[in-house]
Amino acid sequence: MSSPAIDYDALEATTGIEEITADGNNQDTLRSLKKDELSALWLSPEWDEHGDYVLEGSTGELGWLGHFVKTSTRLERFGLYGSEVFKECSKQSVDKFLDDLGRCNHIKKMIFSSTNLDGIICKLGPAMKSNNITHLVVRGCYLGVPEATFLFNNLRDMISLEELYVNCEDEEEDLANLNDGAMAGCIPSLVACTSMQELKLNGLNLSTNSCDALSSVFSRMAALLELDLCGNLINDNCVVFLVRGLAECEQLQSLNLGRNTISDDGLDVLIQGLPASVNALYLRRNEVTLDRKIPLLRVKELVLWGNILSLDGPRT
Repeated sequence: MSSPAIDYDALEATTGIEEITADGNNQDTLRSLKKDELSALWLSPEWDEHGDYVLEGSTGELGWLGHFVKTSTRLERFGLYGSEVFKECSKQSVDKFLDDLGRCNHIKKMIFSSTNLDGIICKLGPAMKSNNITHLVVRGCYLGVPEATFLFNNLRDMISLEELYVNCEDEEEDLANLNDGAMAGCIPSLVACTSMQELKLNGLNLSTNSCDALSSVFSRMAALLELDLCGNLINDNCVVFLVRGLAECEQLQSLNLGRNTISDDGLDVLIQGLPASVNALYLRRNEVTLDRKIPLLRVKELVLWGNILSLDGPRT
């Protein structure tokens, strides 16, 4: 049975910040939020700077945070850090907080770092849709097909998005339980993101089908400046699809395809087919050997660290 709803509006005038939380740092953050002076709120397991908040699980603590968040007109950045950020909070209080977060219409940047999104991401839809979010960062979080599907489906309503950074690369843990087919089904949602300037999809097992899907959405990203697709399953055939779509991204400046399986054939396709605007190409830890002549001087900055290069092959 759920607890009766608390009327925070009625209690606000008679409830002191010290009654909500005993932690001095939390009090400072909550006081700034109440006064509508806080531009960034970061829920984390430990306090680092003003704007951080460590949930202690006191009665109504998360409810008060949500109450002040939903009325804020200055809160522009919100983040969750750590897999146990809500460990002291009831499911009901977490659900209510996420609902309140969705009523704050001024958030521009949302960050989820090393967070357990299971049971949370499906309730973040209103918060992601109601705000004119320009930057969305999901790093170090486990993503299965359900989580990735929900995340990308919400992108259809995020027409102001300028940066999408999803990073599941981890040397110690496999964070992405994804496959190329599933991601190929997710990627078409990016077609709505016509303001995209930085797109970073790392460690998501992207391969042929995903790159084909990406090729189709690049034509809608005329403002794209930076593309990172590191730590995926991108080979020479994938590169053909990518270059075909990127030919229309005439403002693209930087392409990072590190930690994939691209060989000399793929490098040649990139060098010959990328827009003239590209001045930086990063291919760390691929399968490039440079055992034949490739016009490397086509790009101003070419990084091939971690490839096994031929000692005898031509360089330009």
